[in-house]
Amino acid sequence: MPRITTTTNIYLNRERKYRMFVEMQKAVEIIPFEKGDFLMADFQDESFMLFGENPSEPCASVELNLLDKAYDKAGADLVEKVLLRLEEIVAEYSGICPDRIFTYIRNANIWTYNGVNIDGNLLKL
Repeated sequence: MPRITTTTNIYLNRERKYRMFVEMQKAVEIIPFEKGDFLMADFQDESFMLFGENPSEPCASVELNLLDKAYDKAGADLVEKVLLRLEEIVAEYSGICPDRIFTYIRNANIWTYNGVNIDGNLLKL
């Protein structure tokens, strides 16, 4: 049973949240054994969030929670596709630029920023 938490610093009306939820149900089904019917989603809009050089401009974070076994079985490539799709959905329905949206899985080595896996491509630790 996947869970998605979307947090923004802007207001999202009920209709936009519902439309995002419907699209997110389809997105989690990129992982073959996940079912959108079992998706739980919550939306935390108008949160006090700051990001980057223009901290108060619209921004969002999207957290996908999967069981560790589900993550391991799906693999990073499929999960990265889901995260990219979630970013696209939030950008489409909120109007927030993709370069101000973080998508990630808690407790996993994959965070994306602007459609790129940060761990594998941006960060050189």
